[in-house]
Amino acid sequence: MKIQTLFQYIFDIPVYPSKVLLALYISPISTAMEIGERLGISRGKVYQTIQFLEKEGFVDRSERGIIKLRTDMVESKLREGIKELNEIANNLVILKQRAIKEEKDAILKKLDRLEKLEKEFVPS
Repeated sequence: MKIQTLFQYIFDIPVYPSKVLLALYISPISTAMEIGERLGISRGKVYQTIQFLEKEGFVDRSERGIIKLRTDMVESKLREGIKELNEIANNLVILKQRAIKEEKDAILKKLDRLEKLEKEFVPS
């Protein structure tokens, strides 16, 4: 089973972009060096990741190296993802309730059969 972070799932992105995106969500304006220090990631990896996030439309980068999160885009995607996760959770609850009801119905049927057998074979 593959384990993903919430950001990885919602944004459908790999580990490093999700880490950088989360770091930028906490501090929306940063430099690659600040992000790298905060996350313990090399600047080279941060630059690669920023290029990826920029291409995906999640960040803007100035000529002076300032990286700015496109908060509106990210929050919109987060809202969509949370809505989807809520729908999944609701569907799981419904499935669980159905499974419980089916199990209960099966047990009641067995109990009914046992009562019929008891009436047949046990004298009153």
